[in-house]
Amino acid sequence: MPAIAAAQQRLGRNSVYAALGIGLPLCLAVFTVPATISGLGLERFGALSLFWVAVRWLAVPLLGFTRSLVKNTAAGTMEGPPHKTLDFARAGLLLQGAAAAAAAILSAALLPTLAAPVVPASLAAEFAAAIKFFPFFILLYMLANAVGAFFEARHDFAASALIRGSSESAFLLSALACAKTGQGLAEVLLLLSLCEAAVFSAALAAAFKAAPGLLSFQRPVIPLIREMTGFGAASVTYRFFLILGDELETVVLAALTPLAAVGAYSLPKKIVKAVSAVPSGVTLAAFPLFAQAAVSTDKNILRAQIRRVFAYTFFVSGTLYGTAGVFAPQLISAWAGESLSATAPLLRILALGGVFQSLAFVPVAALQSLDRHKRVALLQGLLTGAFAAACFPLVSLYGTTGAALAWTLKSFAAFCLMTLTLYRHRPAGGSVFSPQDVPDITPPLPIR
Repeated sequence: MPAIAAAQQRLGRNSVYAALGIGLPLCLAVFTVPATISGLGLERFGALSLFWVAVRWLAVPLLGFTRSLVKNTAAGTMEGPPHKTLDFARAGLLLQGAAAAAAAILSAALLPTLAAPVVPASLAAEFAAAIKFFPFFILLYMLANAVGAFFEARHDFAASALIRGSSESAFLLSALACAKTGQGLAEVLLLLSLCEAAVFSAALAAAFKAAPGLLSFQRPVIPLIREMTGFGAASVTYRFFLILGDELETVVLAALTPLAAVGAYSLPKKIVKAVSAVPSGVTLAAFPLFAQAAVSTDKNILRAQIRRVFAYTFFVSGTLYGTAGVFAPQLISAWAGESLSATAPLLRILALGGVFQSLAFVPVAALQSLDRHKRVALLQGLLTGAFAAACFPLVSLYGTTGAALAWTLKSFAAFCLMTLTLYRHRPAGGSVFSPQDVPDITPPLPIR
């Protein structure tokens, strides 16, 4: 099975590219966030954090259809002609473009009303001016990342990582530039929109260069979109609940505490997100391999790959998050100064949750490759509902500590539930957690 063997050989390299695309902007935050906080103040930084929460929620359809695009194109390399995979990529771009337009319209209609209760009066006028630029930014941001998903579906993780990293870094650099020059939130969003326009233009030019016939379909587009929508809708639902749960404690914190507390809580949360880049990159690069192995007749290959990714993710996440927990005071002090070193206990709590969250992504990817996407979405919805029920009392009683505890407990519950579900729906012929006779799928060396 040459496609699986080739994907296995690329797993390490693609993991590095995916981790760089996620991790470099977060590492950049280590150097830019303290200066941004100093220039803008904690309240404005908290307001920018709320903007980023809105970006993550509005980008849910983009992430869901990206997973559908990658699954269909990866499986297509095993069971269809080459042009079929490119047709799926074109259909995915159309779906994601429609999602970007819908997100822009939705943000223009709802964001001013939803944000009004949590924005202090001193920032109300400045926040209202910034919101006017937000629909343009979210449209360009999602379109740029849709083109990045096109490269990801073609197994070009280097180009995908470059687009994603540039798009994410633009947010940090725009905020830093405006903080250094004494500008406000509206100028941040204006500069950010211009940066995203440049990223999208460059990404689109690269896509047309890589596939000159990008808009010429070999098959009717409507059946392709229908074929992708079933998995895509379930993946969108899963991503919605995942991102809602990942940021819900921040929103509850903003509703129940001063906005400065949101800015302080976001510091250890950003460190945890930076560390998560490496294990998340492994899972991102492993999913096409899972999708190819799932349509193979030999299920031992899929079981072997799941065990390998589980072990690697546990080693990497345990090492990185353990280091972050041990050196939490030093990390906080070096990043944001001694004045915010009191948030070190929050980093230790969140680091433990980060380990469980990284491990939970492995069974999720495996279940989606086995077409258990609806069950994954249902389970994530139940988890998010339980998290919301626990989040309000914990935050109201313990503030930022309660928010960190709620997020960590949610991550642990997700790991347990998804792993148990994978065990129950494991590939026929054995368990993914016990050794099997796995065939050697590495291509033999040429005889000289």
